[in-house]
Amino acid sequence: MKRNLTHSLIYCVLTVILAAFTATTKSQVSLQFSRPQLISGTDGAIGATYKFSNVTSGTDAYVTIENIVGSATLKNIDDTTTGYYNAWQPVVTSPGSVGSSYIKWDVEFKDKSGNAKSMLEVDATGIDIDGDGYHIREFTMINGLSTYNLPSQVSSVLAITNETDTDNVKGTDASSTNLKALGPVSNRTNIDTVSQDVQIGYVFLNISGFKYYTGSTVDQSYSPGSSSLNRYNSIYFQKIVGSIGVLKINYQDFNAFAGDNNSINLSWLSDADNNGGHFEIEKAYNPDSFNTMAVLLGAESMSGNMGYYKYTDNSSDNASHNIIYYRLKMIDASGTVSYSQTISVKLNNATISNSVVKVFPNPYMEKINVSFDSKEAGATQILLCNASGTIVKKLNQQAVAGSNTFTINNLSQQSAGVYFLNVSVNGKVVESKKIMKL
Repeated sequence: MKRNLTHSLIYCVLTVILAAFTATTKSQVSLQFSRPQLISGTDGAIGATYKFSNVTSGTDAYVTIENIVGSATLKNIDDTTTGYYNAWQPVVTSPGSVGSSYIKWDVEFKDKSGNAKSMLEVDATGIDIDGDGYHIREFTMINGLSTYNLPSQVSSVLAITNETDTDNVKGTDASSTNLKALGPVSNRTNIDTVSQDVQIGYVFLNISGFKYYTGSTVDQSYSPGSSSLNRYNSIYFQKIVGSIGVLKINYQDFNAFAGDNNSINLSWLSDADNNGGHFEIEKAYNPDSFNTMAVLLGAESMSGNMGYYKYTDNSSDNASHNIIYYRLKMIDASGTVSYSQTISVKLNNATISNSVVKVFPNPYMEKINVSFDSKEAGATQILLCNASGTIVKKLNQQAVAGSNTFTINNLSQQSAGVYFLNVSVNGKVVESKKIMKL
């Protein structure tokens, strides 16, 4: 799992991405695995079959649990609370005993009549093959692929081996060997394509299906119920460094909120996934000097036809600055670059002794009043965001130069917990405040 990488690694990843985006593979099919349905068998048991409808035009994917080894259990057939909405992300739980456990999946492509569908080329990327930071290492195995690839400019930490296929239980495995990718014990925070050192690309040619294994190896036993035993797997059915089309990238609702311990939560909506493009997040402590801090290649979830992107900046350097600026650098499949508006976040570090914005009551139940002094009149936006960075309430008003008070009503249905309030006037952030809902 990812994101806490050095700047040098990010720049290496960027070099790979930008170089490869200039080539288009016409035969490549980008598949979208989402909203699976159990169509036969018992959920999580051998023989259970799940259908992913319309993975591409006229094609469905049928995923069957062919075998379960080492007392592995299926916790979730496709978890989209993290990672990427269009990727297939099963959560497989280890029993916690020393040794290996896995689920073997039979993946079949069929047309709308239920007949086998031959695919000229299918590209896929195994993402986030890592560990828990202590004694667990994830692994994947593939039977039926044509070739694989690893990043050429970033050193992979995956151990790649060819393993004898010992559980051809249905007699339909295409090969007598499986390609195994064993991850490190070290953990990469979140499921994120930025961490290419724990990522592997697969290429399938002229296939109607393949076998996929998701598992983990435990070096030291764990107590049952430990959250570390739930291993989040992610396979994204596209060539991460490839391109699909050449269309302008559109974005909207680019926002930033201050969180706990000087962290900054960034979020926005975009159609970049569909347009074969990607984003770089640029950051500055001076608005005239931006540097790339992260590269995001895919959305974490979908809202209508737009993908929802988010990123948390946990840099320790934030604590020594009062205002931080962010912008999005958008690169489409042709390599054309454009930029978003610049937004800023104000932190209560060394230079502010008294709060500019007052929120009352705090904690709140049904409504909150927001009071602040503005040096200028203009369009005012008040955003209320939950702890994960999702906007839950938006209020647009006109501020006057001087004292202003606005009320946000109808908050009784919100869940109790921590929220963040962001006030901006004429696009400039006045302040971000942490508040509590009872």
